[in-house]
Amino acid sequence: MGKDKEPFWRRWLTWLSGKSQADEPSEQVRHMLYQLREGIVPQQGRLTRLLAAPPEERSRWWQEVVQAEAARAAPSSPVWRLARILRLEEHWWAVMAAPQSGPKEQVIEAVGPLLLPEAIPLLQAAVLDRSPAVGLAATTYLAQVADSQVTDFFLGLLARPDGGPWIDRAARGLAARRSVDGPVIWRRLLAMTGDAQELLRIRAWEVLASFGPPADGEAVDNLEACLRAGLGDPEAAVRARAAETAGLLARGELAPELVEAVRDADARVRAEAARALGRLAALNLLDRGHNLEQRKTSAALCEAVRQALTDCLADEDYRVSGCARQALHYIAEA
Repeated sequence: MGKDKEPFWRRWLTWLSGKSQADEPSEQVRHMLYQLREGIVPQQGRLTRLLAAPPEERSRWWQEVVQAEAARAAPSSPVWRLARILRLEEHWWAVMAAPQSGPKEQVIEAVGPLLLPEAIPLLQAAVLDRSPAVGLAATTYLAQVADSQVTDFFLGLLARPDGGPWIDRAARGLAARRSVDGPVIWRRLLAMTGDAQELLRIRAWEVLASFGPPADGEAVDNLEACLRAGLGDPEAAVRARAAETAGLLARGELAPELVEAVRDADARVRAEAARALGRLAALNLLDRGHNLEQRKTSAALCEAVRQALTDCLADEDYRVSGCARQALHYIAEA
């Protein structure tokens, strides 16, 4: 035997170690994903052994392999096809139909971060889950999926006749997608503010108010016109939401209409209009004069705002008088 020849027992241990590693379920799943990417059908014997394991284990192996392969940008179709071959999709749907929230969170954390288009139906169902943790996590991941049907889904939630936490989740999802479908979202929400259903008009204003002012370079057509129409809505609840939105979106052009709104017959509208005028004053949006004529107009507007808010101090509703007092404080500081 040559002195450089490796002993048999060492070569045997090396072979055995490699064989044991290859027999690990996660390694078998990894090999199956490689085969699917290459268009090779996985071996039936290996698949049978994997399917004999509990679905929770198969889901864990799949998650480990897919997350490890994410850096290599594995195509979504082989990844989801592997999940179907391992019969995970039906397992995940069964978990989402069960009442326990813990397993649902595990499913969302396994599927959601991958942002696979094939996972959209599962994430949409999770958004409607009663569990806050499940619903919010699904909303966060779903909003990142690059597919136009996601925007349609979140907008469609606003038309549901039943109330629930999904209205807030729709607002969160739409806000997150403004960078992707911003013009479409603004246009369709503003169209909803003129819908025949009062509930849909209110929800549309709620979502728009949650957006905050449009970003620089984010063109929004007909925003002021829709706000003016909202302030003149026949329903007080809608007028109140429109007044709130005018302040939260920093629409200084709506100050004259808000002055009229602080004299509305409904106390909610008066309070929201006074609060909105206070926000505009705090942002220094009531005085936009650059030349002499504009400064005269701004001065007249500021005086009209101050007088309207002063009149509100004697309002019988404490909400109105309180909002007016705060708004006058902002005007004095400005």
